[in-house]
Formats: sequence, C-alpha cells, structure tokens
Amino acid sequence: MRTFIKNCYSIYLTLYLLWWVSAVIIISEEGFNFVQDVPWFLLFTAVLLVFWTIKYFLANDSKIVFHNDISLLNRNAHLVVIIAMTLLMVIYS
Repeated sequence: MRTFIKNCYSIYLTLYLLWWVSAVIIISEEGFNFVQDVPWFLLFTAVLLVFWTIKYFLANDSKIVFHNDISLLNRNAHLVVIIAMTLLMVIYS
C-alpha cells in the first residue's frame, strides 16, 4: 500500500509539472487572466498538497520530489516523460 501511495504521488507530480509547462505556454501566448487562471493554479496545487499529505502520513515519506526508495528505472522513466512531453509541447505550441 505504501508503494502504491508513493507511486500515485510521483505520477501526479509528473502530471503537475507537465501542467505547469502547458500553463506557461498558454499564458505566454494568450496572457494571464486572473479570474480564469488562478482557480486552476489553486486546484492543481491543492491536489498535489493532498497527495503529498497522504504520502507523508500513510507512507511516512516527506520527500517532495518523487519519493524515498524510488528505483532508478522508475525515476528515470518519470524524467524521460517530463522531458519528452515538455519538448513536444514547446515544439508544437
């Protein structure tokens, strides 16, 4: 169960970072609209904090980036996805 919680957090962190990339691209092209953009920032960040809190209390893991005991293969897979998707988003924006 602890590994499942830790992996869920790592997956959401990966998605969260990719969401930030897309948000920066959208804001750089369309500008920042406080009323439309801030609720999304608050929502996605709050979900990340909830996942981290669950991971902290149930898995006894306070690490913010990924999790303790993450395998090299798992960490590298997340990093490859982040880098590849970021490059694709920047190239096709």
